[in-house]
Amino acid sequence: MGRWWMPLGKGAGRGASVVLWALLCGAFATSAHATLVVSQSVSANTIVVGERVRLTITISNSDVQEDGAQLVNNFPPQLRLYDPTFPGYVAPATTCASATITPGPGAGAGGADVLTVAGFSVPGNTGAVDGTCDIQVDITSFQG
Repeated sequence: MGRWWMPLGKGAGRGASVVLWALLCGAFATSAHATLVVSQSVSANTIVVGERVRLTITISNSDVQEDGAQLVNNFPPQLRLYDPTFPGYVAPATTCASATITPGPGAGAGGADVLTVAGFSVPGNTGAVDGTCDIQVDITSFQG
């Protein structure tokens, strides 16, 4: 299981920023036969405390279609799911068939946020092209 590593920038309050340095923190459940790769990207190199950025998780599959997959992303204390009541909020979205996206603010160990995506399908490899699907969710940094 990987971890986010995010050093807090200098300063305090809304002017403090957090720099994204690492990859997905999470667990991925699927069959023993699938060849899946999970990667991520964010819409900004820096997250200003309280500002919204879009996290995109991409699952690539170099084998046959995988059904019933599950992904659990346990956020570190410096990252939070963006509150749906905040300005500019965009609802979670996915191109993964049959996915159920469940944001879990404060549901993880020590009150950390958790993102669970369950019951989804990842398309299989077609010819020389891996099948892919994406999961997108708004996140922000937290200083506390």
